[in-house]
Amino acid sequence: MFCIFSLSIVFSQNERIEIKLQNCTYEQIPNNGKELKDEIYEFENYLIKKNILSDGAGKSYIHLFKQIEKENDVQFDYNYSFTDSIQKIIISDIYKQMDCQVELINSESYLNTKVHKLISVMDSIKISGDMMPANIASGILSVLDEKDFELEYYKIKTFVLLDATNTFSGIPQTLAKEEKANLDKALKIYINKRSEIFVDSKKVGFKKLRKLIRKFESKNKSESIIAFKTERETKYKIYVDVNNAIVEEIQHLREKVSQKKYKMEFKKLTPEQSSEIKKIYPQKIVEQ
Repeated sequence: MFCIFSLSIVFSQNERIEIKLQNCTYEQIPNNGKELKDEIYEFENYLIKKNILSDGAGKSYIHLFKQIEKENDVQFDYNYSFTDSIQKIIISDIYKQMDCQVELINSESYLNTKVHKLISVMDSIKISGDMMPANIASGILSVLDEKDFELEYYKIKTFVLLDATNTFSGIPQTLAKEEKANLDKALKIYINKRSEIFVDSKKVGFKKLRKLIRKFESKNKSESIIAFKTERETKYKIYVDVNNAIVEEIQHLREKVSQKKYKMEFKKLTPEQSSEIKKIYPQKIVEQ
C-alpha cells in the first residue's frame, strides 16, 4: 500500500522502478489501465476543486505534506473515497500483477530505490509508536521531492494515504467514555509483532479479514465498534493495509445504502444525505 519511490540516481525518468511497478498494475486492466488512469485524473481534479491541491504539479503535493507536517492534522472537507472508487476497477489477474511487482522488488537495484527507503522510514515511525500525521508527513518529505510527485505511482499513494488518515475515511477515533464500556462487544483485530493478523483471537488472512469486517458491520450497523491493536514491531505496511481494509469494507456498505436509497454514488450525495448514511454505518474505530 504505501510503497512509494524512485531509483535514486542515474536512471532516467522512464526507467524508474515506480513506473515499472505501476505498469504491472496497468497491464492487468483493460486498455492498459485506462479506467484507473481516468480515476487518478478525476480524483486529482476533485482535490484541486476542494482547494486541497492547488494544481497537479509535484510542487503542490509537496506543499500539501508541508501543511500536514505543520498542522499535524489531515482533516479535509471531502467525502469521495479514491480507495473505494478503484476497488470497482477489475484487475483481470491479480497474481500476474503481484508476480511482476515481486520480481522488481527482488531485483539487485531495489535496495537503492526510494521505494525501499520510504518503506524503511515508515517502518521506523511505526516502531517508534508515534504515528502522528506530522511525523508521517515529515518521513515522506525526507524521501520524496517535486519530481517524484509528477509520477502517477506517487499520486496514487498520496490519495490512498489521504483516504487512510482523513476523518471521512476512518482514522482511528477516540470513543466516548460511555462507549468504551462496550468494547467487549467490539470486533477485535490484533496484529502481532510478526505482523500476523488475528480477529477475535483467531488467525486470519486478508480475504477472511474483509469478510469478517463486512459481516460484523452489516449485523451491528450503528452499534458496531472495531478495536484495533498492534505491537511496536508490527510492520507499517500491514498496519496500513488492515486499516484500509476496515475503511473500505465500511465504505462498501455505505455505497450499497446510497445506491439503494438515493440511486446515486455516495460521493455525489449532499452533506445531509451522506451524514444520514454515516449514522447507519459509522466508523467507530479505536486503537488500543
